[in-house]
Amino acid sequence: MRRLIVALLTVVIGLVVLAGVALALAWQGLIPVAATAHHIGPVEEALEMAFDAGVARGSRGLQPPSDVDSPEMQRIGLIHYQDMCASCHGAPGVERSEIGKGLYPHPPLLERHKRASVVKTYWVVKNGARDTGMPEFGSTHSDRELWAMAAFAVAMAHMTPEEYAHRLAELGATAEATAPVPPGVPAAPSSAAPSRAQAAATPHGHR
Repeated sequence: MRRLIVALLTVVIGLVVLAGVALALAWQGLIPVAATAHHIGPVEEALEMAFDAGVARGSRGLQPPSDVDSPEMQRIGLIHYQDMCASCHGAPGVERSEIGKGLYPHPPLLERHKRASVVKTYWVVKNGARDTGMPEFGSTHSDRELWAMAAFAVAMAHMTPEEYAHRLAELGATAEATAPVPPGVPAAPSSAAPSRAQAAATPHGHR
């Protein structure tokens, strides 16, 4: 019994010392906080594991609407994806913007996630991801819009650049409208995909 008490006290004292050292390093500004200072491999792996487990737990029991894969839901999803997601996550034939490239952790290129889950994607879209730059859209969008965004992001992973451009063209846009504009070149006027403000003028658009 005495050995157990000594062991427990040793662990507690060790944790207190580690917490004190961490606090001292933070107080002195010695903990890297710049986006250019990446985590070491084991830390990145631990954070990814925690994120995946958290999303799996949070999305457990969620059920998508019956028409989640319908053309209308895909249309709604494309409008919102183009407006709010493509700059960070890219799209088939469309690079991430300078903002997306500068974020750390790097936003995933969703077109590469061929086995993504609509339910898990919906959870992330709704709740966001802490300390990653991924915002939560649950407080600004209806549940139907969130499901549409998730469904489109998953479907997009199986599109070619030509298919993605064709869908944009159907909305009165072109894939080139989303490409980064070289320095000194003026942006093309009003050729981008419908914004949330424009979508609000259409049925099922943004509120």
